[in-house]
Amino acid sequence: MSYPEVRRAILLVAGLYLLYRFVGTVTAILFLFFAVLILAMALNPIVNWLAERRIPRAAGAVLIALALLALLTVAALVIVPPMVAQGEQFVRDAPGYWTTAQSRVERTLERFPAVRERLTADGQLGQEIVQYAGNLIRSAGRYTVTAAGLIFALLLALILTIYALAQPCPLVKGLLGAVPAEHREKTRTALIRIASQVRAWVVASVLLGAVVAFLAWLGLTLLGVPNALLLAMLAFFGEAVPNFGPIVAAIPAILIAFAVSPITALWVAVLYVAIQQVESYLLAPLIMGKQLHLHPITVAFFVLVMGALAGLIGAILAVPTAAILRVLYEEFYYKPRHPDEEAITRDANEVIAS
Repeated sequence: MSYPEVRRAILLVAGLYLLYRFVGTVTAILFLFFAVLILAMALNPIVNWLAERRIPRAAGAVLIALALLALLTVAALVIVPPMVAQGEQFVRDAPGYWTTAQSRVERTLERFPAVRERLTADGQLGQEIVQYAGNLIRSAGRYTVTAAGLIFALLLALILTIYALAQPCPLVKGLLGAVPAEHREKTRTALIRIASQVRAWVVASVLLGAVVAFLAWLGLTLLGVPNALLLAMLAFFGEAVPNFGPIVAAIPAILIAFAVSPITALWVAVLYVAIQQVESYLLAPLIMGKQLHLHPITVAFFVLVMGALAGLIGAILAVPTAAILRVLYEEFYYKPRHPDEEAITRDANEVIAS
């Protein structure tokens, strides 16, 4: 290897390291602006609709922001008080839930001594569960500062979205102008596809979350599970994280139902499985259609990677990130090199059948 090649390799490694350190430092900021970009693309058709009716874009963006704030305020006034009441009731009743669960677990394990000894050395599995639950409740206050920071980030994102919606032309023009002329048409097509898929994801996520939350609330109420509204809202937010969110949202409901009775816990588990089946095979294809068309393995990979990079926000943004990268891959790499889609499909089927 010649000296110029060694120098280029060293510079490349150093550049990648500096880029890694830079991205690691500003990850939260990058994800904030990415969320602003997604929100702006989702709301842009509404601003366009208002602009066609002689309402300036800046005024339209402000109107949309005010409408969102009003909607959130109404939702807060209607939903938050009973949620807070149920949350306080849950905190008061949690020790009782876990004490009841402890006694049920202990009685069950008394029938299976070998299993009891394998699960825990001293056989006090229920006591350990109660202790763990108590630690979770006592640590809840530590998230107050995080919640305040999240509210500030949401307000900042809303303000930045207003600016992006009010004057999008300089942003889009600057992006298209930075692309070489021979790639400008592909870039324009990619941006249009990305905006369409982001809008489909936002609308589908909200609708799916609302339907799942309603079904969870209805089922939990009919089964007599306490804190049904709180658990339903947890199911709503769980829909924001594909694959893993619904599972996490189901765990508290099953545990609380187990404190009522093991049969109730079993029915709650059946309820959540049924809701997920209805969502996967009926609601998702009906609401989202084939616009995103992402493989479940791809979604799971991006959820894990984005979650590792930016926590919950990264996991929530995993699906639009996967959709955006898929569009860029198809427009700039796959289509120019593989115009014969049928031939690629035949080759893929031969590999699978081998």
